[in-house]
Order: sequence, then C-alpha cells, then structure tokens
Amino acid sequence: MTLDDLPDDALMPVRWIREQMKREAKRDGPEWVSTTQAAQLLGFAPKRWRIWAEDGRIPDAWKDEADHWRLPLAECRRHLLRLKAQRTGNRTGERGPYKKARTTLAPAA
Repeated sequence: MTLDDLPDDALMPVRWIREQMKREAKRDGPEWVSTTQAAQLLGFAPKRWRIWAEDGRIPDAWKDEADHWRLPLAECRRHLLRLKAQRTGNRTGERGPYKKARTTLAPAA
C-alpha cells in the first residue's frame, strides 16, 4: 500500500506516512534532501540552508523526528534561481546583455 492508495480522509499514523515518504524518495531519487546534501549538491553551507528553511524561504521544508531539516530539492533549486534573479535584477535569473556589457573592460585610450 502506498500514499496514493489511501482515501483523502484516511487516518494514518504519522510514522507510517513518513516511512512511505522515505521509501518514495529512495525509489524516485533524492526528492528530499538534508541541509548537508543541499550544500553538497547546490552549494552554500549547510548552516545557510538551515537558516533559509527556518525563515520559510524553502517552501514545504520540514523537520524530521530527529529535528533535522528535510528540504524539497526542487524548491531548493527554485530558491537559488530567485536569489540569482534578485542579484541580477532579472526575473529569470539569466544575465542580460546590459549586465554582460558592464562587466567587460573598456579599451585603453
């Protein structure tokens, strides 16, 4: 039985649901990651990922029974794109031609 097999109003122990989520994550790849795994995969320090999770900047992040953060990998990637977009002043996170032109050196006169 998996979570998909249950009716919406089913009453299930939280432990069973967490076990199912862990099994699905192992089967489908690293859908959920720890702060250390996020740091290894995407950069930044584990402490920075923890701060972002505590501040609510990583949607759907949660703490497991050992009080460790579990972060959805897709949301972590989206967060990095938002940060990049904020730095460049661009919604997509891509650097536009204006930004590229400003960073090149002008020829000496």
